[in-house]
Amino acid sequence: QWRNLCFTLAPTACIWQFVLPNGSWSIGQTDIPVLNQLATAATQAKGIVVCFAVYALFPHIGMAELAKRFAEGDYVANPAYGGLVGTIGVWQGDEVASLPVARRLLPVNKLTVWVNCQTGTQDTQPYKGVGKGEASVGETKVTFPLGAALVAVDEPRRQIVLDLLATFPEINGRHHKVDVGKVGLWLDSHYIGPVAYDQAAYEQSAGVVELPWPADVTADMLKNGRFRLLGNDDPHTPLIAECDDDWLVVTDNRATYAEIGDTVTLAVRVYRRGELAQEAVTLRLGQYADRVLSPTTSPDDPMPNKQFVRLEPDDYLLEMPETVVVPAGGQLTVRLTARRPGIGMVLFVVGEETAVPDPTAIDYIYASYANVRIFPQDNYDDVPDEELTWPFIYHHIFRYFYLLYPAMSIQGFPLNNQFAIEHRASIIQTMVSEALAESSVAMPITRDLSPGKRKLLLRWCNLVGG
Repeated sequence: QWRNLCFTLAPTACIWQFVLPNGSWSIGQTDIPVLNQLATAATQAKGIVVCFAVYALFPHIGMAELAKRFAEGDYVANPAYGGLVGTIGVWQGDEVASLPVARRLLPVNKLTVWVNCQTGTQDTQPYKGVGKGEASVGETKVTFPLGAALVAVDEPRRQIVLDLLATFPEINGRHHKVDVGKVGLWLDSHYIGPVAYDQAAYEQSAGVVELPWPADVTADMLKNGRFRLLGNDDPHTPLIAECDDDWLVVTDNRATYAEIGDTVTLAVRVYRRGELAQEAVTLRLGQYADRVLSPTTSPDDPMPNKQFVRLEPDDYLLEMPETVVVPAGGQLTVRLTARRPGIGMVLFVVGEETAVPDPTAIDYIYASYANVRIFPQDNYDDVPDEELTWPFIYHHIFRYFYLLYPAMSIQGFPLNNQFAIEHRASIIQTMVSEALAESSVAMPITRDLSPGKRKLLLRWCNLVGG
């Protein structure tokens, strides 16, 4: 879900997490004690884990001005600028690398607020309508759920730690948080403490809130009870809460590339209330992909009519079992076989009797899935060197990326310019090499150059650069 109730620069937002294993990072001795402690602890463990949200991100040039400059032929780049809020911690090596795992508080009830997106203000009067206060000019009624939160118990320090990095949205370009009234953390009927979620608190701690472990709450209560965030101490309409059975299926292999015939390996972990499942668990698997319902027939509307559908076994892109059993301990390696080209999503659902949902019924924010891209079997080995001319290579490779990435021309790589591209053949050769395929500088950035086309492009680069 988007983080800001008024500024919809994009339809979605996300939290990023990555791991820096020992040997890939360094922190020199500093006069900041916490950094020195981090370096010592991480060195004794397996590395550093970073989790952050891209915060308050806005383009430098507004849409109206950008349109005007484009109309005048000034095709200027328009990067967005903003900041990051997040945490840096110690990675022990046996945790999931791409996702924070803890006990989860998930949305229970939706909230309704009135905001004025022109002035960036919120009317905190709780009631609107005839006889109960009228909405003023410019006000918009917004109904939304809070995002999820994570909670962990720090037993040695006797602290209860809440992670609200993605819980409370903003309401304006000044990054003020939505006002939902007084918020408190409860464990069943036990009050734990007040939760500060305003902008100042959020920016100071990246949404991390620590509350003391109350003396009247035992360790057993914390282990077996259910945490809830309540608004204005109302127990009947919790904002977010722990589920009785909160299952989470996770894999770090969320984006895998394969060729037809390859075995795709997904290392799966199953958690229950933040801990690896201690009993065997059956998972049902579903497979989904885009399907073209009708091809385009008009040059004015070049996009075909597509729909994201659940595939039947005969249409699978990947051979896979209908169910798998994850043993006690919560870890299993699932092996699939790439069958035909395309981009498929494999969904994991807990429970042998649980139905695999239709795409419209999937809550993608909290769903457990992995994406697999299977390349087509492009083969140009029978094309002799003398036929690898500029028209040939442009038609088969550069034309597609030129249409997709016109901004490359601004970066000095006009993909429709024979002289410029031949002059940069050695650079292209390096950037598309398999040695850089897993790096952040690999090209194309979408990683959609098939092995057959990569082989062709490298051969052409050798010919023109040789």
